[in-house]
Amino acid sequence: MRPTEEDPDLWSFFLDEVEALGQEMLAAVKALAAGSLAETAYEDLRRGFHTLKGGAAQMSGCDSLYCCSMKAERIVQGVTREVVFPSPALLGLLGDAVGASIDLIQQARLSGVMPAYSLSLRERLERADQYLVDAERAQMCGEGRAPFPGLVVDGA
Repeated sequence: MRPTEEDPDLWSFFLDEVEALGQEMLAAVKALAAGSLAETAYEDLRRGFHTLKGGAAQMSGCDSLYCCSMKAERIVQGVTREVVFPSPALLGLLGDAVGASIDLIQQARLSGVMPAYSLSLRERLERADQYLVDAERAQMCGEGRAPFPGLVVDGA
């Protein structure tokens, strides 16, 4: 059953809320990329991904939004826990994740079904997540924070 058939009002409300949140998150990523040094900026971004993830988990058919948000939240956690340094590559990846989330929401509004997010972005998020796991291990061994590699933004 499509989410719009289960409860069309709830579906519409959900899309309105997460689209507004996505726009706020996109503005936060742009501010960070422009050099904003707001102390809470990364935590606010992490909370945004967490909220997207939680909302998507409660709505049937929103697996792609859930997965994208979950992976992006974990990457932001790496910054807030000082496992990795923020970098242009990291901000680019997070901006792409926010942009993809907004696109998914807009497509779902038009079709009534949440589409899958791109394989390319999924692979980039998975590589970044694996890098984060490796960086966490290195940090536990006393090697300190790791720079976030440029490989996360390339198509390789």
